Amino acid sequence: MSTTHIKFIRQSLNITFEELAEKIGLAEEDGGEYLQAVENGKKKASNLLIRCLELYYNNIKQQNYIDHLNNKLNFNNFNNYDYIEQAEDYLDYRINKKNNKKVVD
Repeated sequence: MSTTHIKFIRQSLNITFEELAEKIGLAEEDGGEYLQAVENGKKKASNLLIRCLELYYNNIKQQNYIDHLNNKLNFNNFNNYDYIEQAEDYLDYRINKKNNKKVVD
C-alpha cells in the first residue's frame, strides 16, 4: 500500500489523521502525527499499519454495501405491504359481495 492509497482511504472517509488513527487503534497522543508522516512519505508504513488500514477500509465498504441492501430490502418490503393490503381489501370486497352484504366502495 502506497502513501497515495493511505491518503485515498483517509480522504474518501472524509476524516482527519487523528480520527483515522483512533479508528484503527493507534496511540491517541501521536497516532495522527504518525499517519500524517506516513502519508507525506516522511516515515515508512509498518506492515501492521497497512493491514489495519486495509481491514478498516474493507469493513467500511462492506458495511456500506450491507446498508445499501437493507435500504433496498426495506423499500421493497414497504411496497410488498401495499400489495398485501390491496389484496386483503379485494378479498374483503369479494367475501362481502358473496355473502350479499352491502359493499361500500
